Amino acid sequence: MKNLFYACCSVLFFVSCGVTIDSIVDNNLAKSYNNPLMVIPYEKYQTGTFSANLKNNLEKTFSLNNRKIEVLLVASKEEELTLNAEDDISTKINQRINEDNKDIVILFKPTELQYYNGGLQKATYQIIAVDVMTEREVWKANFSSSGTFGPSTFAQASAEKIYQKLRMDNIIE
Repeated sequence: MKNLFYACCSVLFFVSCGVTIDSIVDNNLAKSYNNPLMVIPYEKYQTGTFSANLKNNLEKTFSLNNRKIEVLLVASKEEELTLNAEDDISTKINQRINEDNKDIVILFKPTELQYYNGGLQKATYQIIAVDVMTEREVWKANFSSSGTFGPSTFAQASAEKIYQKLRMDNIIE
């Protein structure tokens, strides 16, 4: 009886997570990349948990597959009315590119976030991969992830799906 309960819970866990990703690749892409930097913006009280879980799961997925990855979480700020303001996110990205010779930057742009009872239930992103040398987009994807049990349950499935798609499209080695 106990085993049946665990089997049912496992099925519910996997059925409750939905992850889709559609992508387009630059036809002139002649190489794969081996030192990516992923940049994921988050809002402290809204997407912070999902973003942190996604970061940890991406690092774990890449590590299990003996691939190098750096994931940079950046806090989104409300636009302030300021003069000569410096973009903190761009500064952080440029610093990481220069310090570790990153060859591609993969940016996550949230396009839709859905909440239910105050909890994130669905996250949709446009993911853009930019070649550091040419500063051209080489890959773009629309990514959607949802789960009935909250962000921690669909972060793992999301990380695995993103990794698989990057490999399948020959963006990463």
